[in-house]
Amino acid sequence: MKMSKKLKLTMLGTIITRRISSAFYKYLEVGKGLDHPFDLMLREIFDLEVIYYDSRLSYDISPYKVYVIDFLKIFPTYFKKLMKSDIIITPGYGAVFEFLLAYVVSKIRKNLLIVKDTHWYWQQTKISRFFWFIYFSLLRKVPLVIVPGRAAYIFWRSYGFENIRIVHYYWLEPWMPKCLNTSSSLLYLRSKYDFIILYLGRLIKKRGIDIAIKAFSNLLKESNINSVFVIAGDGPIKDELISLSKQLNISDRIIFLGPVPEKYKECLYDIADIFVYVPIIEKIPEEWPIPPLEAMKKGVPTIISTAVGSVLDLIPGVLVVKWGSVEHLSNLMKKLALNKEERDKVGRLAFKIANSINEKEVLLELMKALRGVKNDGNENPC
Repeated sequence: MKMSKKLKLTMLGTIITRRISSAFYKYLEVGKGLDHPFDLMLREIFDLEVIYYDSRLSYDISPYKVYVIDFLKIFPTYFKKLMKSDIIITPGYGAVFEFLLAYVVSKIRKNLLIVKDTHWYWQQTKISRFFWFIYFSLLRKVPLVIVPGRAAYIFWRSYGFENIRIVHYYWLEPWMPKCLNTSSSLLYLRSKYDFIILYLGRLIKKRGIDIAIKAFSNLLKESNINSVFVIAGDGPIKDELISLSKQLNISDRIIFLGPVPEKYKECLYDIADIFVYVPIIEKIPEEWPIPPLEAMKKGVPTIISTAVGSVLDLIPGVLVVKWGSVEHLSNLMKKLALNKEERDKVGRLAFKIANSINEKEVLLELMKALRGVKNDGNENPC
């Protein structure tokens, strides 16, 4: 049936709480006239409104308190906007208060609620012992849950969920401004070293950066390759990592860049020979990290660990290392450092996989999922 006007689609966008600067300033300019290409495509079909907020960056308090404070501040605005919507797309458990509000409104308004979820594991944190069971129960009643890849799909289906569909929405995140002017310092690094290893992300224990530094130390001991390890980002364990590099006598071969503004990120990937992202499992594993996708998008050979939920969707475009294994990682580093043909092969596969999914494909998958809800007999405004 033809519609006289576009359906109102409201997407709730959040950013991660962080007290210390992360690897980059990704979302600080969102909402100031900068539209993602995917948003522009959605606007052709829907009356789209994307709700962002970035006040969390300014709070020097615990993340849990920040989430509560922000939610109380935005509640009236969220509620009014959601009550006028035909379709709502909201993050799931990571933004639990926003999810609960969207869920209640969807029951009042009888509109379509779509939840984005990335979990591929059972939640183990203390606070989740309360919220996770509530979320788990409510999610069964949501018409459509979209997940970014196979691990999350397998997880939810294993618990009997039928409302799960894969939509590769995280592949939209590697969108970066073009590198228009590589800095002289980066050009100097490229000219000085034969092999550049890059890590970009928060400097936190969970990311396994200490594992990468130890593996890099082994590489230097076992080969005479002229190499440097560039670590971009900031975080609470930076001093520990600097101390570790000194203990291993490789501090002259490790460069801590600090946070990298979004407009310079592509320039950084351009000078890298390989990208290393090897998280470990503490309380919870990694879900769908963006930096590996960015590196792959640029055709940079990438090593990730088995603690990453996107592994199933990234192979064979990445090399996978057992999480926590220094020896395995150093062997892969050495393999890539000493074999340019292997680097080129992995880089080509990375580029092919990362660039095979674009805004149009994600939009088609989303529309297919929406039609699937309608065909399943659920109420659907589409």
